[in-house]
Amino acid sequence: IWPRVILVLLFLLTTGYLFKSLKQGPDEAGEGGGLRGWIGRYRNALWCYGLFFLFLMTLDFLGMLIGGVMFVFLTLTVLGNRTPRAHAIHAATAVISIGFMWSLFTFGIRVILPQGEIFSAW
Repeated sequence: IWPRVILVLLFLLTTGYLFKSLKQGPDEAGEGGGLRGWIGRYRNALWCYGLFFLFLMTLDFLGMLIGGVMFVFLTLTVLGNRTPRAHAIHAATAVISIGFMWSLFTFGIRVILPQGEIFSAW
């Protein structure tokens, strides 16, 4: 039942988002055309995909806990503010959210996530 509930919820939310986007119409072109304009429009998405790719490539070495915290922190830092206060908030958000998810999977539903080389040494 769990995956079906999530899939139905995601379907409803994305369908609503699609209809809202279609109703709003196309965005105004303000960043120019060509490759430079395309990269400018999709810069945040490209950062997210690139960071996620690095997360997946380093998962065997860093593991889910360390790699996940680093991925969330770097993604928040790239997309958000870059002040010392914002860095502290990003770090706290990364540690709390990934720590909670790791604990939920490890202790709640007994799914062992990738440990990585660092934790397997202990």
